[in-house]
Amino acid sequence: MADYGVCFTNRKFIWVYTLTSNESEDDKITTKGEKVEELRKYTDNKLESLKKICCCIREIFGFDFDCFDFHMEQDSHQNRLITDWLKSVQESVRGAGLHSYERNQNNLKYFLKNVKITKLLEISPIVNENCHIDLPQNLEYLSIKNVNFVKLGQILKMNCKNIILENTNLTNHDAFVFLKKWISMKWNLNLEYFQIGVDSPSISAILQDLPYIFGDDWRFEERDIVNRILNHDKKIIRKDGKIAQLFFRREFSKMVMEMHVQ
Repeated sequence: MADYGVCFTNRKFIWVYTLTSNESEDDKITTKGEKVEELRKYTDNKLESLKKICCCIREIFGFDFDCFDFHMEQDSHQNRLITDWLKSVQESVRGAGLHSYERNQNNLKYFLKNVKITKLLEISPIVNENCHIDLPQNLEYLSIKNVNFVKLGQILKMNCKNIILENTNLTNHDAFVFLKKWISMKWNLNLEYFQIGVDSPSISAILQDLPYIFGDDWRFEERDIVNRILNHDKKIIRKDGKIAQLFFRREFSKMVMEMHVQ
């Protein structure tokens, strides 16, 4: 079973208070590098203990929690209790990381339906490809590790600034349609960075008859999302004159396309 805990940071140091069901780890203090310190406390009811410590934090400091990292368990009832508790204490969170090695798609759907996420979202659970999940739109950053359940129509409507989609079952034609829609200014007008892996034999199969020009070697400016040297990139130009750089690389059987909007 996963441990529960809270994390504090002053942007220089990080303090972690972890609740564990392992009695031998009670009062254990560990340091991770020079900037992270963790105190572990034993409890026989992690969720109730978490509620109490979070209530104290809110009363003392008077602020909501910024981000919520949720490692879902096999116990669906417990996952929903956690979601219901978070919803009861605050209306939204700026960021959320949703993780699981189980196919907890119903718990994932329940969380996204009940908790509003305003800026950042990472999703890693494996979800059946025929499962429909409503994803939040207009985020600053969206990353999905296993994207077999996401269809092209959903991607076109995301309207997020930074989108990373791994392990998809999308095709080179889907990537072509996405680029074509962006050029014609029909979707994703706020896009700054886009990454997707598709089943494609070649770059030309994705670009097809899109108008593009070869670019010079260049170094992409440093950002929070990516800092990469792009070589022999291609450029596409939107109707309003905005330019996007395209970079391609092969990872195993996938063609990975990165799109940087200037």
